[in-house]
Amino acid sequence: MKTALFALALITLSTGTWAATDSSQSPAPIVEDYAYGMHLDIARVISTSDYNYCGIDPRELTYADSQGVLHTLRYPAFGDGCIDQG
Repeated sequence: MKTALFALALITLSTGTWAATDSSQSPAPIVEDYAYGMHLDIARVISTSDYNYCGIDPRELTYADSQGVLHTLRYPAFGDGCIDQG
């Protein structure tokens, strides 16, 4: 039983170390401005910027393409902070 727990602990620690090493080696994505008609290869959304503002402001979308390369796209959008509460 102790051997199994020790092995599990080693696997967990080595996986965490590998993940930290892997993420530190990948460069930060360059921010691109969206243009109408631009071809987007979005396989997985990583994150989006905050949209709790009023009016039109730039948002950012970070995504991975089908090759696994990270991209950040900046585009104008209405915020959700203008909702009339009264």
